[in-house]
Amino acid sequence: MAYLLDTGVFIEAKRRFYGLDFVPGYWDWLEREARSGVVLSIERVADEIDAQRDDLSVWAATLPRGFFLRPDATFSAAYSKVNTWASTAGFRPLPKASSSMWQTRILSPRPSLAGTPSSDSKSRHRRPASERSKCPMRAPEWA
Repeated sequence: MAYLLDTGVFIEAKRRFYGLDFVPGYWDWLEREARSGVVLSIERVADEIDAQRDDLSVWAATLPRGFFLRPDATFSAAYSKVNTWASTAGFRPLPKASSSMWQTRILSPRPSLAGTPSSDSKSRHRRPASERSKCPMRAPEWA
C-alpha cells in the first residue's frame, strides 16, 4: 500500500518542526520511502513546493521521477466521489471556545467554593474531592 502525501508534510514540516538542516533524518526517511514507492504525492503539491524557491524545492527536485503523480481520469473520478462524500456526510465542526467561555467555566470560582476562607491561594481554586475524581486528566500517583 502507498500513502499519498499532502503539501503540509513538506512545507509545514520544513517551516515548523523539521527544518532540512535541523532534522535531516526526517527528510532522509521521506526520500527513502519515496524511492521504495511507499509514499507518493501529486503534481499540484510539487507546484506548491517549487513556488517556494528555497532549499525545500531543491530537495524535492531530487525525488525519484514519478513521485509526483499526474492526475488522470481515474484519479479525477475517485477524487470527485471522495469530495462528494465529504461534503454531504453531514460533518459539522464543534464550536470554538470563546474567551468568555474560558473565563466562565475555568477561571471563575465555583459557587461551592466562593467565599470560603483560605490561608493560601491554591486551595481557593482547588476543586472539591467529589469533582476531582471526574477529571479526565489526573496527576500521577507520585505527585
